[in-house]
Amino acid sequence: MNSFDEVPLSAFEFGRLLDAVGPFDVQPRVAVATSGGADSFALCLLTHQWVENLNGKCHALIVDHGLRSNS
Repeated sequence: MNSFDEVPLSAFEFGRLLDAVGPFDVQPRVAVATSGGADSFALCLLTHQWVENLNGKCHALIVDHGLRSNS
């Protein structure tokens, strides 16, 4: 287990990570692909909050990998 697994990522920390890979528009429009799992759902929520704070738009794209019959 590494240090990233021990403590949940805060919205502030997520924003700093995104800032490091920018630059982004002042009001970014971002698409996030999700498969419905907990990790991709968390990514959607963090991205939505980050974009909303910048008065941008966030769009979720649903991806079915076909790995599980009940997904």
